[in-house]
Amino acid sequence: TTSAAASTEANEQMVLQCLKLALQIGAPRIPEIGETRKLFLSAMVAIIEKSTDVELLLQIVKVLDPWITASVLASPSLSPKERASFILKMGAHFEPIPSSELHMAFL
Repeated sequence: TTSAAASTEANEQMVLQCLKLALQIGAPRIPEIGETRKLFLSAMVAIIEKSTDVELLLQIVKVLDPWITASVLASPSLSPKERASFILKMGAHFEPIPSSELHMAFL
């Protein structure tokens, strides 16, 4: 069982690393990906709702910050509805996570 637990943790770390890399690769390409943009944003919402990994969530905040604070006419930008949705989701799901760094990055 110790071996199985170690294997599970190693798998989780690998998945987290893959998610972080996908964010790094995908985020700069948002203006170019057209219809896939919605899928990418949906995946980010799912990660916000399900993850408790502070490093991953900090990376998402870093990616979303310029999109949320930019003019609606800027590229990449989020619609007002998308902005509100992300802010509400992050506020609700980040609050129970005990990380002052995450809370400060969000605020």
